[in-house]
Amino acid sequence: MSEIASKTVVSRDGTPLMHRALPGAGDGVAFVGHSQPTHSGNMLPFAQGLTNRGWTTHLGDFRGHGRSTGRGCALGHLEPGSGWEGMRDDLAAHLDATFDGVPWDKRLIVAPNISALLTLDLLHLRPDLARRIVLISPPPNQRAIHVLARSYVKARMMLHAPDRPDEKTLHTVYSFLGAQLKTRGGLTAAVTGDPKVAEALAADHLAWPVPTLGYWHEIFRGYEAAWTRLRQARIAPGTEILLLSGGNDPMVSNGRFIAPMLAELRAAGASSVSVDRVEGGRSGFFLEEARLNVAARVDAWARGEAGDSAPVDEGDMASVASDVLMTVGGRDGPIEADELVELCYTAIDDESRWVEMLYRLVHGLSGPEDEGNPDQLEKLLTALMPHWDRSYRLNRQIMQTAAIGSVMQNVLERFDLGLAVVDDAFEISYRNDSFARAATRLFGDVPLRDALPRAFRDQTREGRREAVLMIDGRPAGFYFRPRALRQTALQRGGASGVLALSSGQGLQADTRAERLDLVAFALGLTQKEAEVATLLADGLPTSDVAEALGISINTLRTHLKRIFEKLDVTSQVELVSLMRSSVLDWARAQPE
Repeated sequence: MSEIASKTVVSRDGTPLMHRALPGAGDGVAFVGHSQPTHSGNMLPFAQGLTNRGWTTHLGDFRGHGRSTGRGCALGHLEPGSGWEGMRDDLAAHLDATFDGVPWDKRLIVAPNISALLTLDLLHLRPDLARRIVLISPPPNQRAIHVLARSYVKARMMLHAPDRPDEKTLHTVYSFLGAQLKTRGGLTAAVTGDPKVAEALAADHLAWPVPTLGYWHEIFRGYEAAWTRLRQARIAPGTEILLLSGGNDPMVSNGRFIAPMLAELRAAGASSVSVDRVEGGRSGFFLEEARLNVAARVDAWARGEAGDSAPVDEGDMASVASDVLMTVGGRDGPIEADELVELCYTAIDDESRWVEMLYRLVHGLSGPEDEGNPDQLEKLLTALMPHWDRSYRLNRQIMQTAAIGSVMQNVLERFDLGLAVVDDAFEISYRNDSFARAATRLFGDVPLRDALPRAFRDQTREGRREAVLMIDGRPAGFYFRPRALRQTALQRGGASGVLALSSGQGLQADTRAERLDLVAFALGLTQKEAEVATLLADGLPTSDVAEALGISINTLRTHLKRIFEKLDVTSQVELVSLMRSSVLDWARAQPE
């Protein structure tokens, strides 16, 4: 890769911006923007592709993105009412740094997604930005989407602070886009179908933060403003524009929104507007340079070596909405407020209902200009938003609970720990495979309720919250009553407790590290704290524990203080008692 020169440029209001440059061998100079869930670092492979073809290529982060963040400019946040214009000024600052002294006919702008809208907005102020402009997957000039976005965020801001991350809106935006895909997946599916690219993007905290509601407010406001102001612009004569999209690109509805955008650009005075399509690409196909070789396509067009333009599909928002509604099983007729509320609550366990809601709303706004009442939509969404918000939160809680349950099950199976949910008579309503193996080893084919020692059963009947199951003088199991089962315990035959059994397998001496992992996991301790607690429970004095761990006695006392705070105990005696009267004791025990 070419050597990357980085520097700071300053926007008009003093905001510092990250700017990068890759020197090329030719006389052409290009600026490469970025999209909503990315920053200039993600665009480096594409920029290198241009540089390999002779272009000196510049990139830059807009405020709230990548490394153009810091004090007063948080990652994933834009100030409501001024953030969009601030980003437009950021683009102007980057272009000034890129094209200083560069003749107009040697300039190339490559603007994906949000930077495409910023470029369109800047054209009405600076009609001679560059001789050649590539707009990649720009959000389309569809009035119904503008109105829905504006109404949604206005209603959302009545419930949510503008400077706090808003996961729901992130989920809504990418679910809306992803509904148009033939094969769906997570939120990144709308951006890329390449799992490796999706994983890298999701793992990059600079590329995929959860934006604030203020961020979305400005993006949606700028979305509408950019297309509106373009109608007032007169692009410099000789300007050539390429509309580049993916063949499976939900941002432009797989090409059906290209025709109206072409008309707008031609009406604004562009000398030529071409269309190209990258087959198989989604809205972030520019991130897949290694596979799709997008830079070569852009370079060929800029040098006048491209072939015929891709065919332009005809379509509008109404047809797109109808197709999506058919896919999710919804209908495209009028929708009433009470029906929307019902959809919200069916969406708790069926996320396609959210998609249906959005597309039914947008379908109702997709007629001619004089149809669809934005004021009525705002009132509807304002009334709907509390239900929608609750539906989303409940859905997330269900998903999180299921995920935690799966993790816990994995941990139990990893350590071969048996677990069963039982009622007061020790009838089992749930058990895992490890429990079945442990019960068979301990009790043979005798039913659990008949096999358990009387002393142990008497302890559980006395209302004790915990009891250790002893078999042949050794701890073999642990019973406890979780608070979560209080209500079911009131029902006749309802689940009231949990019985854990040690299988006697998988706990050999060479699994000490795994047992420490279990102690740390179960008690919320660090690995070192788990070692301290386990050694003390084994009966070692503090001096020996410190020596065994290679730490000073003062460091040991610091660990103990933190352990006491986490476990709500006040002495070593209480700590040892807790360790020896809990499930952790038999997990530590060595089988004969």
